[in-house]
Amino acid sequence: MKSIFYFASILLLILTLTSCEEDQRGLLPVDSTPPGMVSNITVENLPGGAILTYNLPNDKDVLYVKALFEGSDGNIRESMASYYTNRIEIEGLGEATDYNVKLVTVDESKNESEPVNVVVNPLTPPVVSVFNTLEAANDFGGPKLTWTNELNADLAFYVLVRDTLSNEYIQADIFSSSMREGNYISRGFNAEETDFAFLVVDRWGNRSDTLIQTLTPWFEEELPKSNFREVKLPLDVTDYGYGWDMPRMWDNVHLSTGGTGYHTKTETYPVMFTMDLGVNARLSRYKFWPRVAPFSYAAGNPRKWQIYGSSNYAADGSMDGWILLADCEQIKPSGLPMGQTNDEDEETNIAGLEFDFVRGVEPVRYIRFYITESWSGAPFFHGMEVTFWGEIEE
Repeated sequence: MKSIFYFASILLLILTLTSCEEDQRGLLPVDSTPPGMVSNITVENLPGGAILTYNLPNDKDVLYVKALFEGSDGNIRESMASYYTNRIEIEGLGEATDYNVKLVTVDESKNESEPVNVVVNPLTPPVVSVFNTLEAANDFGGPKLTWTNELNADLAFYVLVRDTLSNEYIQADIFSSSMREGNYISRGFNAEETDFAFLVVDRWGNRSDTLIQTLTPWFEEELPKSNFREVKLPLDVTDYGYGWDMPRMWDNVHLSTGGTGYHTKTETYPVMFTMDLGVNARLSRYKFWPRVAPFSYAAGNPRKWQIYGSSNYAADGSMDGWILLADCEQIKPSGLPMGQTNDEDEETNIAGLEFDFVRGVEPVRYIRFYITESWSGAPFFHGMEVTFWGEIEE
C-alpha cells in the first residue's frame, strides 16, 4: 500500500514539474528571428477610421499584427488583430485628413517585423458630421438641441455658459446620446439672455468645433399640486379600485407599492380620466411615475397613451375642444419579453417618464389622459404620480 502511495506521489511530482516547465517555456522566447512583413495592403476608408486588409507572411509562428498611428491628441495608439484574420480596423480618427499607419507583425517569441507604412484618409468622423447638424433654439428652462447622427455613434454633448465675471465659458451640462435623430433640452436656466457654447466629444476624446449662441430660455415653473382636482366627465372611467382614488396621483409619493397611486377598475378602451390643474398654463412638459416592481412594464401600467388639454371641455364627455399635447409610449430599454426585466429597465421605470408637450399650443387648464394600451393588454390603468411644468397665465 505504501509502495502504491509512493509511486503515485512521484508521478504527481513529475507531472507538476513537466507542467511548470511547459508553462515557463511558453513564456520564454523561442528564437530571435523577426517575422516577415504583411503585404498586398488595401485600404477601405471609413468615417473616422479605416479597414486595412493584407496578406500575412508565411512564418508559422505569427501571433498578431498591430497598427500604430498618432491620434488627433498627438498620442500614439494601436489596434491589434490576431493571425486568424487578415484585416485590422483603425478607429477614433478625429479628422478627415491623412494619417500615417505602421503595420507590424509580431510572432510568438515577441519578435517584431520591420514596419510597413501605409496612409489612410478617413471620411468625416461622426464627431464632426454630427456637430455640423447641431442646432440650438430657445425652449422652456433652457436651450433645445437637435442633431442628426447617421451612424448612431456614441457621443457626449457639452453645454457651457459664459460666466459674466470671468468672461470664460464653464460647463453647465453634459449628456450622451447615440440617437439617429436626437433632441435634448438642457434645463435649469433663468429666463434671461445667456451666452451658450455647445460642442461634441467622442469616446476617443476627439472634440468638434464650438457652436456659440446667445439665447433667452423661456420661463417655466412646476405647477402647484395643491390646485389639482379630479374632474368626472361622461365617457371617463366610472370608478377606482382598491381605494386608490385619483388625488393620490398628486400626493408627491412616487415609489410606494402601497395605496398612494391611482388605480381604475377594468372597463373598455380607451381608458379616459380628467383632471383640473386649477390654473390656466402654457404647458412645457410633464412627468409620470408608473408602478414599480413587481408591476414594472406589466399589469395596468400604461404602454401607449395620449395627453389632451382644454380650457373649456365639452360637457358631454366627447373629445370636442380637446387639443393633443403629447403622444406617449413607455419603451422597455432591454426589449425583454413580458415578465422579464433587467437593472436598466427597473432604474428607468423608477426614475419616471418625462414627455415634452407640443410647442405653440394655447394655455389649458384641464388635462385628459387617453390610454389605448396597457402593458398587460387589459383596459385599466394604474400610476403613482404626475407633475406638470409650464408658465401660469395670470
